[in-house]
Amino acid sequence: MLNPSDMDEILTKMTHIGIELSREQDLKKLLDLIVRETRRFTDSEAGSLYIVDDTTLTFVVAQNEALSTSGGDSARRFKAVPLPLTKASLAGYCALTGTPLNIEDAYAIP
Repeated sequence: MLNPSDMDEILTKMTHIGIELSREQDLKKLLDLIVRETRRFTDSEAGSLYIVDDTTLTFVVAQNEALSTSGGDSARRFKAVPLPLTKASLAGYCALTGTPLNIEDAYAIP
């Protein structure tokens, strides 16, 4: 259970995130900001956002801490290549089932 000082810190961070989100008018920058802040809040190394249609998933935002610490920047992005919307990929599984996945070690996926 969180103690009151932790709750105060979380509420302060969420307030600042909300202010940043409400100020951003550019959709691409807004989506980048959402993924970045979500990664920061969850202490995640990477995160991605997709557009889902009837049969495919298309990257809209893909961020990875390893890229940014090795000289990459927000302009360095994955190419938006459509993926089939199936349970064969992690993203497809999440999109079809609505189940979030927390992968402890992306190099040792069960």
